[in-house]
Amino acid sequence: MSTHRVCCCDEEPVLDCTDSCFLSSYLATNINGSYTVEKSFTLTEPCICAGGDDPGIILQYQYTVQFVQNAGVTWTRYTNPSPQVGCCYYAQGEMTCTITGTLTKWEYDCITNEFVCFDEQPLDRTRTEVPFCLIATCETELPEACVYDPGAGVSWLVSLEICDFPVKGSYESCGDASPIGIVCGGAVIQWRTALKSLGSIFGYERGLLPAIARPSFCTLEVQDVNDPTNCLTIVAENQNQNGPFALYAVDEFSFGQDEPAECSLGVGTALAGATDAFSWTATVANDCAGDTWSDPPCWGIECNATSGCIEARQSLGVAFPNVS
Repeated sequence: MSTHRVCCCDEEPVLDCTDSCFLSSYLATNINGSYTVEKSFTLTEPCICAGGDDPGIILQYQYTVQFVQNAGVTWTRYTNPSPQVGCCYYAQGEMTCTITGTLTKWEYDCITNEFVCFDEQPLDRTRTEVPFCLIATCETELPEACVYDPGAGVSWLVSLEICDFPVKGSYESCGDASPIGIVCGGAVIQWRTALKSLGSIFGYERGLLPAIARPSFCTLEVQDVNDPTNCLTIVAENQNQNGPFALYAVDEFSFGQDEPAECSLGVGTALAGATDAFSWTATVANDCAGDTWSDPPCWGIECNATSGCIEARQSLGVAFPNVS
């Protein structure tokens, strides 16, 4: 008597990017999202003066950036040169970006218990031609992610990279020696997905990554979108240092005359953004337990100082591209 068994004899998956060349191109549509960051103080004398009689000049802010692509883009396949293997996909287009919110500055005298200066100004601007890139590169390392684990250890890293754009031509407030202009620094938003045809990725096969941007360019020099030619490298570097869609001081300008072009911002220190909003979390007792703006949960985090004097929030809602 013999016993027959059914055996699974599939070979172990090859953990490289050899099989990353699918269709020659795809149409990517419906790219949109909204990002919010906030840093706020409780405006009472015990909170303002908790650090001493002279708290200095304080800046608080709350703003939201909404973005939506203007038209579908062709996501084109490129072959990686030696010694790389496989392919990557690249597209570029333009976004409409709208920022709304407020910047509030004040100086307070803790001896007389009076505001020396208090100023609140709106942040309201829509830009209709903000360049963006959409890039898919194959990864053989397992980067940190919130949701999706490909199991095989090989995946797509999909990056949406939105350029910087001007938002306020003249801003002068408490303690400023002269007016400045303000530019929004753009953002890099990334997913890890299953390594398969880009048009057949299901929702459960992708996960949004934390806010620290990872290298994500096609190996061909096709990622440049306007001068300076390394603009999106600068967007990623600024995000790593200052947070996504952070605000930067530039020379005062007038819209329609001499405003800075999109993608023209250099590497710099932000005057407002997630890094600044959460900068106190490591030193002040709070409900974040040491987490920073870049930690999971992906892009969504809220902190409150135990004294109730300081709050910071960050959140992102973004649609993965429709791909066909």
